[in-house]
Amino acid sequence: MKITKLSQKLIDQIAAGEIVERPSSIVKELLENSIDAGADKISVKLFEGGSRLIIVSDNGTGIQKDDLVLAIENHATSKISTQEDLQNCMSHGFRGEALAAIASVANVKIRSKEYHSENGFELAKTNGDWDVFLSPSHSGTEIIVEDLFHNVPARKRFLKNNTTEFKHCQSIFAQLSLVYPRIEFSLFHQGRNVSLLRKSSGLSRFAEIFKLKDEQVKVASRQFEDLKINLFISTNQETSKNVPSFVYVNKRPIKNPTVSYAIKNAFKNRVHELYKPYLLVFITIPNHCINFNVHPNKKEVHFKNNNAIYTAVYSVICDLLSSNDPSERRNKLIFSNSKLRDGSKTEIKREVDSNRLTKDFLFPKLEQVFFNPSLIGGTGQNSIEYGLGYPIGQLNDTYILAQNTNGLLIIDTHAAHERILLEELKQNNNQLYCQKLAIPECIDFDEGNLKLFKNRIEIINQYGFQVKIVGETTLIIEGIPEILTGKKYTVALHDIVEGIVHLESVSSIAETVDEILGNIACKSAIKANRKLTITEIEYILRKIESTKNGGICNHGRPTWIELSMKSLDKLFYRGK
Repeated sequence: MKITKLSQKLIDQIAAGEIVERPSSIVKELLENSIDAGADKISVKLFEGGSRLIIVSDNGTGIQKDDLVLAIENHATSKISTQEDLQNCMSHGFRGEALAAIASVANVKIRSKEYHSENGFELAKTNGDWDVFLSPSHSGTEIIVEDLFHNVPARKRFLKNNTTEFKHCQSIFAQLSLVYPRIEFSLFHQGRNVSLLRKSSGLSRFAEIFKLKDEQVKVASRQFEDLKINLFISTNQETSKNVPSFVYVNKRPIKNPTVSYAIKNAFKNRVHELYKPYLLVFITIPNHCINFNVHPNKKEVHFKNNNAIYTAVYSVICDLLSSNDPSERRNKLIFSNSKLRDGSKTEIKREVDSNRLTKDFLFPKLEQVFFNPSLIGGTGQNSIEYGLGYPIGQLNDTYILAQNTNGLLIIDTHAAHERILLEELKQNNNQLYCQKLAIPECIDFDEGNLKLFKNRIEIINQYGFQVKIVGETTLIIEGIPEILTGKKYTVALHDIVEGIVHLESVSSIAETVDEILGNIACKSAIKANRKLTITEIEYILRKIESTKNGGICNHGRPTWIELSMKSLDKLFYRGK
């Protein structure tokens, strides 16, 4: 087969495949150009999810008339000109590929006017050639992209429906607006204003985008020599969907396995897998310690020292999610008026004002906030001034009921005791004594799992167990921690092995120890349907107040919730 040189048009379309995947790819590139141009006001207008029309306009520095044609040439950029510039580049764009790639798969117009210029100009294609015309324009730049993939029908067929494509564009819009709270962003779809983000602080922008209250957000900043971590985190969100984490390196949104792994491990024992917080991580690091020039879409980054990045991100998240203050993470049960949808099958069996109730039914919702001093307030000598109040009794021998000055508290006995035991075990892990079994027990495992577990068996035996592997698939238990005496220790050990395997062979010793202690605590904690004395209830209440991370169990579930008098009054329609 004869080798032939590809045409420039075909080369551009192939290159565009790495940059322009869908409408959101274009929105990302154009937003980054506007940010690099120094704009403090940026507007995005979309039609049909961006597949038919994308308009991004800004009030940035604008483009000179003589540079307009050059702007859509491949590898033409104003960001860098030397090798040194590339190494020190802090702008979003630097490869000079985006506009050329977009122009190869869509119809593009550029209108621009420099701030000091009297006239604006428009770049458009006529009869297949690029021409520049006079155009009445505001200061800044407006780029119009129409009919994406009109000349590549095979790629157009891979686009999803308009709703899905718009959601991808909306995600990119949020991703970049989070980094620049001092820029005003607006987003329109089908002529409707979807989002208007005024200039604000970083915390307010974060709370506004994710529809949070300010008290549902925590902020931290820490310096590690040349590395700086800024972090925003919300309370756990009541949703079964994936809650996104946004990671930025030198203000560029990125995806990196080291950072993802640090986040995953920091969440362990602190966050429930189905109720995760929104997370925003800013990493600031000298350019010589990273490589951004990995892929044309600039989403990937390589770190010179992955271990330093992992340690920094992991430690900051752990510290931010950990607290000795029982009121640090407050779980409130609130009731909101929600209109029942037409055709709802919900049956409300109440005789009081039933017509009104069908219109405004109260739905319960768990709302988590960070720190509220009223929880531990109180000036009297009564035990009611304790944060979790004084005991009332038990509900179904599973939940503790208590009262403080704010209202009613419901404590999950098992979850609370599990957290108490875990923190005690962490403090006294060298004092886990081994209870020898009169008759050793055997557990059979999958051969592959036991092989992965083999290099951690010495650590297991340091924490009260005495186990050894026999053959390819059998684990023999000769001794167990005293705390597990009378408990389902075989289940605990099975879960420990599975957990360590799930952590993968690269897990650290600390992660392995957490897995061991977490399972010991879970299997040793008070179970449901056990009746407690008032003294035992009092012990749980007082202990959880002074326990680190006392508001959440080892799996990230809340250990207690508060139902305020205000919410109770609302539930019974008092005062109406």
